[in-house]
Amino acid sequence: MNFSNNNEKFIKEIITIAIQQITNDISDYQAALISKDYKKVGAICHKIRSSMNYIGISKNVITKIKLIEKLIKEEKDYPKIDKYSNQIIEMSLNAINELKIILKTLALK
Repeated sequence: MNFSNNNEKFIKEIITIAIQQITNDISDYQAALISKDYKKVGAICHKIRSSMNYIGISKNVITKIKLIEKLIKEEKDYPKIDKYSNQIIEMSLNAINELKIILKTLALK
């Protein structure tokens, strides 16, 4: 089912919102990591996962986010959380760049 009915204005708005949301979430995520606030990291992970699912991001990112959520819930292996977090941040930034390219492509139509 195509919920946008190929409405380019709607698609552009959704992409713009996704870019802003993911950018804000990643910024908050990095701040929580720096302060070692792993409960907040877990909450932001959940929020990021929802955003990523919504825009159809790579399963690899989603899998790593779920693993971080599990490790935080179990309160263990914080070095692994930091390692996976760096990968999630990198992949999220790549996703933002891809969304920006899509947005530019739509603007050229």
